[in-house]
Amino acid sequence: MSHSLNYVGAIAGFRSAAAIIRDKNNEESSLPSAKKIKTFGGFSSAKNVMKSCNANGAKDGAAAAMSAPSGNEINVDLLVRGRLFHKENISSLKSISLHREPMNMFDANAIAVKNDIGVVGHIAREQAALLAPYLDDSSISIDNVTVKTELSSTLTISVRIDVMKVEKKEHIHSMIATMKNTNQTGITTTFDTIDSDVAEHLSMGIAAQDIQTARECSVDFSQVKSIPWKTDGEGNAVMWPPCNDAMAKYGFGNVDDGEWWGKNGMNPPTQWLVAGAIDILPNVSVSKHQKQLANDILNDAIHGVTNIWSDETMNEIGTLMHSAEFWSHRGSDAFIKAYGGPYVLGQQEGKLKLIKGNPHLALTEKLCRGHNIVYALIHAEKPAEPGFNTLIFGLNLRRSGFHYHQDAIGSLKAKNAPLLPRQPVVTTVYYQKPELDEGKEMVLWKPLMNFRPKEDSLYAAARGIVTSHGMVHVQKAGLQSKALHGIFRAPFSSNSRGQKTVFEPRMGYRVAITARITYDYPETCLEPFLKDNHYNAIIGPVGNKTLSL
Repeated sequence: MSHSLNYVGAIAGFRSAAAIIRDKNNEESSLPSAKKIKTFGGFSSAKNVMKSCNANGAKDGAAAAMSAPSGNEINVDLLVRGRLFHKENISSLKSISLHREPMNMFDANAIAVKNDIGVVGHIAREQAALLAPYLDDSSISIDNVTVKTELSSTLTISVRIDVMKVEKKEHIHSMIATMKNTNQTGITTTFDTIDSDVAEHLSMGIAAQDIQTARECSVDFSQVKSIPWKTDGEGNAVMWPPCNDAMAKYGFGNVDDGEWWGKNGMNPPTQWLVAGAIDILPNVSVSKHQKQLANDILNDAIHGVTNIWSDETMNEIGTLMHSAEFWSHRGSDAFIKAYGGPYVLGQQEGKLKLIKGNPHLALTEKLCRGHNIVYALIHAEKPAEPGFNTLIFGLNLRRSGFHYHQDAIGSLKAKNAPLLPRQPVVTTVYYQKPELDEGKEMVLWKPLMNFRPKEDSLYAAARGIVTSHGMVHVQKAGLQSKALHGIFRAPFSSNSRGQKTVFEPRMGYRVAITARITYDYPETCLEPFLKDNHYNAIIGPVGNKTLSL
C-alpha cells in the first residue's frame, strides 16, 4: 500500500497537526600560467552534470538548505529526479504533493512527487533514504511544498519539515545535518574511496530507470544492419585494412608490422575489426526527405573499431584509473579526469563546468597518439593540427551515461573557448567487467536538421553503435554541429537479436576516454569567460576520489 503524504500549506499561520495521511485506497503508488599544450592527442561531453539551481549562485537545491535548525520547523530543499521519464505529466507544477511508496520495486524508501495528473518524479534516493523512516513512524510531517527551481531533468522543491515527536528531535536534526552535507546532486560527498558500497549507494534507481526506458523502446531493432566502413564509387564495400602505401603516407608502420604498432600500444591494423554504424533509419517513422537528409549527414561519418589496443595498454589504463585520488566527483554516479588542455561540460549558458587538465603522462600521450592514428586511417586524413592533445576520462558506475548532447555548440562561446572548431571525436570505451556488460549499451546519433520521428522514444535515432571493451568509436570532423549523440542502455541483446531480451543492469563501471583538440594556449582563450564568471564550477585538475572497486 502506498502512503499518501498530503502536504497542506500554512494559511494565516495555521496548519494541520498531522500532515501525513495514510491512504487506505491503494493510491498509485588557477588555471596554470600559460604554457603550450603538447601536440599529440579530447572529451566526452555529458549533459546531466552538477547543476546550479539557485539564481544567487548557491548550491543546487539537492543540498539541504536549512533555517532555524534548533526549532521544530526546518526549511529544506529537496531534489526531484526522473522528470524525463514522466514527460506526459509535467504540464503543471502548481499543485504538487508527496507520496510514500514503500512497495516501490526499485526503492523501498521511495517518495513520489505527484501533481493532479500523476507522478512527475521522485525525491532523490539519497534524501528519501533519510526521510522515509521518520515519515513512516510519524516523527515528522512535511508542509509548504513549493517548486523552487526547474531544469530539464530535475527540479528542486522547498519544504518545511516539522518535528512531530519531540523525543526524536535530536535524531531528526542530525538527519537534516546529514542532508546538508550533500553536493549539487543530492549525493553525500564525505567518501574518499569509490568502493562497492558507494557504487551501490550512488547508482540505486539510476540503472533501473535506464532499463525501464529500454523496455519501453518503440523502435524495432531486430532487423537493423551495419553499414560498411567505406564504399567505393559503385557502392561496393571496401575491404579493411588500407594498403601499406596508405600507411607510409602518414608515416605509420606496415599493416602487419607488430613491432611498430606494439611500440604505440596498439595491435596491427590487420587485427582491427572496423565497421560503420548500425542503420536505424529503416525502422524509424520519418519522411523520405528526412531520411535522405540524415543519410547525407551521417554516411561515412561514424565508425566503430574493435581490437585496437594491446592487452598491455588496456591493463595500463585500468591501473591508472585505480591510482590514488585520480577522480573528481561531478555528480550522481559520474566522475571525471582530464589530461592536457581544459574542457567545458554543459549545454546551456549559466550551467557550464570547466574541467582543468593535468600534465600528460607517458600513457596519456600514447593514447592521444593512438586516437590520432585511428582517425587518420578511418577517414584518410589526419585530424586538424595540433591533433588530439587532450583526454577526458568519464566514469559512470552503473548509469548508461548521458543523454543526447553536442560536444560543441556554435552559439555557446564559453563552452567552445578552448576547442578548435569543427572537432572530430574519437572515444575509447573501457568496461570493468566486459564479460558481463559488453553489448548492454549503445551510442546513438540523431541529426539536428529537420529530423522528427513519430516515435516518442530515445531510440528513434538514425545511427547507432553497440559498445564493447576497448572499442573506439570515431566521429568525423564537423559532425558535432549537425548531430546529437548519447549513450543508452541497448533495447536488445547483442548476442540474440530478435529473441526476448533479459534486461539486467551493468555489473561494473564504464569509462569513456575521449580525445579532443584544444588550442595551444587554451587558458588565454578561457580568460575572458573566467573573468565574467561564465563557469559555475571548476573541477580538477587534482582529484580526491580513489576507485577501489
